[in-house]
Amino acid sequence: MLGRSPDGPKARVRNFIANARLGTKATTIHENVIGPGVVVPLHTHATEEVIIVLSGEGECRTEDGAQAYSAGDVLIFPAGVKHSIKNPGTVLLRQLCIFRPIREHSNSKRKPPAKWSKSSIRDTDSR
Repeated sequence: MLGRSPDGPKARVRNFIANARLGTKATTIHENVIGPGVVVPLHTHATEEVIIVLSGEGECRTEDGAQAYSAGDVLIFPAGVKHSIKNPGTVLLRQLCIFRPIREHSNSKRKPPAKWSKSSIRDTDSR
């Protein structure tokens, strides 16, 4: 566990590990801790987002549909991809969220981006 947990049911916390306030110039990293039943609404970012799932289970929704994920999975969202995250489980969902350059929210209209992808740390070649 990296930081604090949500105070009550249906809550979410972000524990910032690196951002401009903490001294980084081009990267934001935070631990996202999502309580059971919590839904992070559909949103986009002006930057790429990489999520490394530390524990728990989640469900990601994009314009292409929904897909389940769990600890060990890595989600990659190109800039501008609309996505929503849900914790359908009964335990906390903990994930590291990495943005480069510095994280910015964006709801602007832009040309359709590349599709998001999911892989697993378990699937990577360790050579």
